Amino acid sequence: MIHIPLSDNRIAQFEARFETYQDGYVYYGDSSLGGLPLSAQERDRYVTNFVTILRRGNRVMLCWIILAAVGLLIAEVEYSHSFARWQQAIVFLMPFPWVLLTWRRSTRLVLDEIGGRTSVTPPRGYLKSIHSRVAAFPPALPLTMIGIGALLLVQLWRYGDARNDISGVALGLGVIGFGIWIFWVKRKVKWSGQNKS
Repeated sequence: MIHIPLSDNRIAQFEARFETYQDGYVYYGDSSLGGLPLSAQERDRYVTNFVTILRRGNRVMLCWIILAAVGLLIAEVEYSHSFARWQQAIVFLMPFPWVLLTWRRSTRLVLDEIGGRTSVTPPRGYLKSIHSRVAAFPPALPLTMIGIGALLLVQLWRYGDARNDISGVALGLGVIGFGIWIFWVKRKVKWSGQNKS
């Protein structure tokens, strides 16, 4: 099976919703909910279910893309019917709404089962929720963003378009800034976790 790094990122972000608490874990469904208690076995089961549902959706999408590509190729060769680009895009993306629904279902699975429990910790808050999920990004993502932004700025500088292409400069600086912000959040969350322990 093809390895999709996006899946690893979504799994890491899902795991970031859990925090250790006493001899088990708490789950933060969103920024307004407090931490709902659960055992380590329940957490492992929810993560396994999440991974299973996510990989099933990815497999369906990959199989559909292969079948759609073969079908479009046969239609073009056998029946001399060429599809416009937008028609090809629609054919390729037909199962995507179903994949999005399965992703949402896999995320809501925990709340559907333990949503009735009494929260044992206060809500994380909007910013802390975002920070914990951003900290789950792999380090390669901000490095790639900084590299792409820097390459864009170097290209603009090299060809003398930096003064004329303000939007390109803003885009390059924005991408670099966002990558640096992700690194800062990862460092902040790691540092606060070390202080807590």
